[in-house]
Amino acid sequence: MLPRANNVKDDTDLEHIIVTGIKDYLPFPKNLVYPFIQKREYNIVVKPEHKGDTHVWTKMLEEASTDYTAYDVDPQEDLALLQYTGGTTGFPKGVMLTHLNLVSNTQMSRHWVYKAEYANEVVLGILPFFHVYGMTAVMNLSVMMAQKMVLVPKFDVDTVLKLIEKQKPSLFPGAPTIYIGLLNHPKLKIMICLQ
Repeated sequence: MLPRANNVKDDTDLEHIIVTGIKDYLPFPKNLVYPFIQKREYNIVVKPEHKGDTHVWTKMLEEASTDYTAYDVDPQEDLALLQYTGGTTGFPKGVMLTHLNLVSNTQMSRHWVYKAEYANEVVLGILPFFHVYGMTAVMNLSVMMAQKMVLVPKFDVDTVLKLIEKQKPSLFPGAPTIYIGLLNHPKLKIMICLQ
């Protein structure tokens, strides 16, 4: 996305770009292999430099000061997030969410999974966090309840089945197409028959 952002930056009021990547959060040796997979799969290699108005998130964390300024926040009124959605028209719109909106949505999700135990669940995170469902049901709920998140950057049935077998997720928020894709996979039919 960085090349795209750089292409339109001059036409916007954007002052800074903060860049992060999947590689930054993969364990060794996957973090070393991922750039090669990215090049092969997507035919792109992005090497952002931490200079000027482009900031690399991991460098920002390294250079962060322990001094900070506290700000008063009104959780009912102050904007916490612009969540972009296509809605019913398909044209992106920024939905203004307050801190209270985010906490309320996450609390409602927590009540849907009322048997989930604090710090004792494994959440399979296939849904993207830029989508409100993934942000709420995977990211925010996992953080609120101190759950382990197993993140899947791209849905692939074989990969997901291996992760389910290895990680034993207890929560698996997903879309119908994901569940149907799994149910129609021949390996799942064998696993169900054997169990």
